[in-house]
Amino acid sequence: LVIAKTKKAEIALKLAFAEKKCTKRYRALVVGKVEPKVGECTQSMGGKDAHTKYQVVRYSRSSDKMMSAMSKSDGWITIMDLFPVTGRKHQLRKHMKALGHPIWGDVRYGHYTNHPIASPLAETSDPNKNPHSRLCLWAVEITLPHPISGEEMTFKMGDGDPDWLNQVVSAQGATWSKKQLEDR
Repeated sequence: LVIAKTKKAEIALKLAFAEKKCTKRYRALVVGKVEPKVGECTQSMGGKDAHTKYQVVRYSRSSDKMMSAMSKSDGWITIMDLFPVTGRKHQLRKHMKALGHPIWGDVRYGHYTNHPIASPLAETSDPNKNPHSRLCLWAVEITLPHPISGEEMTFKMGDGDPDWLNQVVSAQGATWSKKQLEDR
């Protein structure tokens, strides 16, 4: 969230966004193994250009029955950084769906909609009972010019991944390991 303190700063910040002088980075957990590790999606939205760049941060595994039933993830989940070049409504969510790797917990654009296995989980928003209860997408960094001096400034959401992301990935990795041992 960026807030201007003065009218002059507000005008300068709006201009910086309009001229694409601001860069944003989001962290997401998505279903499946995203390849290639660096890429972009330029699928238009509502007749307007839309552009998102992405980079894989790391891969993990999951034996989540819902994901296996609803996608061809083969037990893979990917943590990745998303860099929107344009700013369309739900752009990151729509682009990840278009790439075949919806964001974990995305009930609107993910594999959850109208799927019988998803309906019992919709009854709880407790992440301990339902690891799909939260959209795993976080704004983690923004770089923009200072509205008065023009000096480039970067603001980050702390070091490392959000706690919830670590909890989901850790839990999913544990279920994967346990399933592999049971299958032996």
